[in-house]
Amino acid sequence: MIVITSDGASFDVPSEVVKLSDFLRGADADEEMVIPKVSKKHFETIMRFCELHSEDPMKQIRPPLSSDCSLYSIVGESYYNFVRSIDVKDELVQLIHATDFLGIEPMMHLLCARMAILASTIEDPDEFLSMFD
Repeated sequence: MIVITSDGASFDVPSEVVKLSDFLRGADADEEMVIPKVSKKHFETIMRFCELHSEDPMKQIRPPLSSDCSLYSIVGESYYNFVRSIDVKDELVQLIHATDFLGIEPMMHLLCARMAILASTIEDPDEFLSMFD
């Protein structure tokens, strides 16, 4: 399947990505899909996650997460390193929106868990919100 991102980048999407995405799964494999809400940069990150997930499926993240929770202990080293490589200020929220749009639940849960743990470690709400200005 060929996917065209919001900024016009074209990707030949492997089947493991298509299988994880509710949005892409219903499309014809020979079809060209335009994903207007996802940029090239974010789609590349999503593809990296899907490749990782196809090689080693992520354990399910079960809410609620406690404030002393270690994401590393829940998802393991490879997923922990993946989510820590995402810039909180420039990418995290946009990737949450992109994975929600594409219906990639495991990645959305990982990103939201990162956000929740981050929020639980900051006492001042203004300090937390300033991370996204």
